[in-house]
Amino acid sequence: MALPDDNEEVDNTPAAEVESLPDPRDLRLAEMEIKLAETESRLRAVSKAYADQRNEITASRERAEAHLKNMIARKEGEVARIFFEPVQNLQRSLEAHTTDTVSLLTGVRMVLTQCLDGLHRLGLREVPGVGSNFDPNLHEAIGIEQVSDEAEDDTVVTVHLAGYTVGNVVLQPAKVIVGKFTRSPIPEA
Repeated sequence: MALPDDNEEVDNTPAAEVESLPDPRDLRLAEMEIKLAETESRLRAVSKAYADQRNEITASRERAEAHLKNMIARKEGEVARIFFEPVQNLQRSLEAHTTDTVSLLTGVRMVLTQCLDGLHRLGLREVPGVGSNFDPNLHEAIGIEQVSDEAEDDTVVTVHLAGYTVGNVVLQPAKVIVGKFTRSPIPEA
């Protein structure tokens, strides 16, 4: 057995006490197990929160879809209600079996007015016609007509088929003739 140097510390701990001290590796392992348990607990909490959030998003989407279906059904009911009376009036006009064409024509005009009023209540608007500036978003030019007044240049001079919008949506562009002004040549003296 070698003798210790003067610079070396001598462990004077009795052998029985050395054996009873915990192994530092066991302490480190215990610390790691505690950290692992804490991490697993946080992971379970985050996973549960994520699942709860996903379930809430799904439920929210389902509520929004149900609300949209309900709104569509109400709008369809509103449309049916608006046109119910004009359709009944048209049926009565046709069932009258009249030979009086003036009365029949009056009835058909009344039904047409009721239908147009109903469409107006639903937001249908006629595209501006004669005299309005040509707008390619609202009008479809089917021809050009020479005009003598400069104020009529690039304006609608004739409407062949009316156009309609609902809100900002063009259902049917107006088919129009557009005015084109050209200066007549100055006669030479």
